[in-house]
Amino acid sequence: MTASVLLERPVAGVAIVTLNRPSTLNAFTQDMLQELARVASEVNEDTSLGAVVLTGAGRAFCAGRDRNELQAVGAREARRLVPEPGSSESSSIRAMEPVVIAAARGASVGGGLGLFMQADIRLASDDAYFVDGHVANAMIPSSEAWYLARRVGMARALEICVLGRRVSAHEALKWGMIDRVTTGDRLVPDALELAEEFAGVPPELARHTKAVLRRSESHPYEPSMELVGLLRALRRRSADHAKVLPGGEE
Repeated sequence: MTASVLLERPVAGVAIVTLNRPSTLNAFTQDMLQELARVASEVNEDTSLGAVVLTGAGRAFCAGRDRNELQAVGAREARRLVPEPGSSESSSIRAMEPVVIAAARGASVGGGLGLFMQADIRLASDDAYFVDGHVANAMIPSSEAWYLARRVGMARALEICVLGRRVSAHEALKWGMIDRVTTGDRLVPDALELAEEFAGVPPELARHTKAVLRRSESHPYEPSMELVGLLRALRRRSADHAKVLPGGEE
């Protein structure tokens, strides 16, 4: 059986994670989410990795939850006495410690849009488009809504999440949903080039810096600076601290 999530290490310090169900536009199943969680754990345990490229096989990034599982998922959630948090099963991308660069072509829909938005840096080919679609299926959006409200503002997030507006790659760039638009043939090479730049930084330092920036998204100044202090203390006990980077350290 072909793996639904592929993990490759094309060059030192860089991994490629590929959603690999091209016949379904990489729509994810429960098994695929579990495999993605396993891959995320493997990425985090590989301390040589400084960056990850996340992409989809074939002509789409991810079409969201496999429709064949929607009824079963709804029934399982209805049986729970205590509801699970939204996106509790699909936050593996956010949990990755290296810098994650998503490279999307074609469709990113529903939960697939949520996976895409979890990446730290988002590239798209010029034929890419983004749709939420939860409300059209009588569901409340989860992780994509959290990211969209922060990236594009409430008004545009409402258009995407409630009205189901389809957003093109160039419109997404203008709105701040994504960071770069490129051609289909350059999508993964461009993402890999950027990943190699991040991989040129000592992985521990890159991961710690990402952790500080991530903390600053949702925490006040003082707790964020406490984390800086803790991580700097760890750095002083690390052999990597002896490596001097261009520009130095404060």
